[in-house]
Amino acid sequence: MDLLSSQPPDDPSQSSISDQASCTPLPTIPYTTCYCEENIYLLGSSLVEVQSRAGSNGEIFVVVISNATRSVAIWQQAASRMSAEEDYLVVWDYHVILVAKFANNRAPFAIASHGSHQGTMNSAAGEDEVGVEGSPEYHQAGNQGVWVYDFDSRLGVPCPWDRYVQHTFRASTIVAAGPDPQNSPFNPKFRCKFRVIPVADYLANFASDRSHMRMESPADGVEVYRSPPPSYPPIVGQGAKERGETNNLMTQFVDMGVGESSEEGEGDRYGVVFDDWEFLQDTQWMTHLRGTS
Repeated sequence: MDLLSSQPPDDPSQSSISDQASCTPLPTIPYTTCYCEENIYLLGSSLVEVQSRAGSNGEIFVVVISNATRSVAIWQQAASRMSAEEDYLVVWDYHVILVAKFANNRAPFAIASHGSHQGTMNSAAGEDEVGVEGSPEYHQAGNQGVWVYDFDSRLGVPCPWDRYVQHTFRASTIVAAGPDPQNSPFNPKFRCKFRVIPVADYLANFASDRSHMRMESPADGVEVYRSPPPSYPPIVGQGAKERGETNNLMTQFVDMGVGESSEEGEGDRYGVVFDDWEFLQDTQWMTHLRGTS
């Protein structure tokens, strides 16, 4: 499918600066390039702790983004090799973000944007293969007070839900197209699925030994990391630790299948998987997930 290139109505990288000005900063959170799942784990842990100390209410969800081909098109990414004309497209194998709804329709907790590569970039596809047509601004009732934390976004951290999903996933175009692949605004193999997990479940059950980031060096066959790992030990949540699990990232979180066992290994999957048009049309999925943790 040919690329139908277009410019966003405004420069979205500048659009959330005023929103962030009133945010309360979080304590410094360790960040490691290429380990988005761990960066979001640490962010989620920090948000839960700060909210608890402040006695404030909030709904926090971790969202893992991937699909059956491990090739998802995501725009406005700081790691993009594309230009503004292509709206800074990246095709990732998977990506991890955090979505939170705070009281009073504002984001009380802000962090500095690192603007670095998270996960593994799938460089096999460019904008010509994806094919996309941009769309105007996107606003849906009921989304006020919902914020997205994406360390790799050019849109600011945090970013209001409507703004983030429109510029990052082409929300209005995807929702209008619906589930029929014949109506897809771009190559269907690049469309996202979203696994949404209550933060408590993610913190308790996540486990990664970082083996997905290791490879044999083409020079000497020695096993090396694709990108340097974090300086702290691998993360294993308390629930995973009690079950003796040390690595379930790819099988129980990134794998977008449904049911009790994954295609890549045994074990329960966490959260609920949504097609892109379901997840992006509004934030009613939050209601669906309340009380599931």
